Amino acid sequence: DAIMLLRLTPDRSLLERLTFDGRPLPTVLIHADRQQYPTPIIANVVPDHRAISDDLAGWLLRRPHIRGRRSSKVVMVSMRVEKESACFPRLGDVERSIRNERIARIWAALDGFKRVRMTVPDYGFRNALEVWKAHPNADAYVCLSDQLAAAIKHLLIAGRHARDWSHRVVGFDGSELAREEAIASFSQKLELVGDLALHRLCDFLAENRERQVPIWPTEDQKEIKIPVEFLS
Repeated sequence: DAIMLLRLTPDRSLLERLTFDGRPLPTVLIHADRQQYPTPIIANVVPDHRAISDDLAGWLLRRPHIRGRRSSKVVMVSMRVEKESACFPRLGDVERSIRNERIARIWAALDGFKRVRMTVPDYGFRNALEVWKAHPNADAYVCLSDQLAAAIKHLLIAGRHARDWSHRVVGFDGSELAREEAIASFSQKLELVGDLALHRLCDFLAENRERQVPIWPTEDQKEIKIPVEFLS
């Protein structure tokens, strides 16, 4: 009766196959690239990154060892920018890839600091040691995963910043690991994704139950944005 695609960005050939008995199957995307999707896409659930830059810059400027020092060295640890899909028209001037948009907004938040970007092959904790070796005396580390942030925290504790590690590390995911390690982190509120996706799908199916030809949503109705929340 319906399809959900989790972290998959469809192309035109895939959309053409999302049918049953010749009828298009309503499809919900979760964290797919942000584009103008045609029928049968009825929704794309995406994180709303707009608050990231202000939240992160404000947090950094409130750190005791950074306050008033724009020369502070801040290291951003992320994967490489990924190649964006270009199968469908853009949505204005936004980044198509939610990963690329996230990286761009965090990098923008560090403008004015002595910012350094370090790329890692993945977001696993094992990459933290290379970051530490390359930048052992950074004033802050902004990691795009909680695993990396937790590992950096432990390296700080083992080094000379044991007392003030909490002022130096930011993660991303708002995961249970971040809560257990008391690390500042950005939450994508993943607990809301399933509810919002299912509500949109169930509403569509209910509204079109008796219709021979379904009423498909307009382009501006398709994106479901979930604000990213900074947990400090």
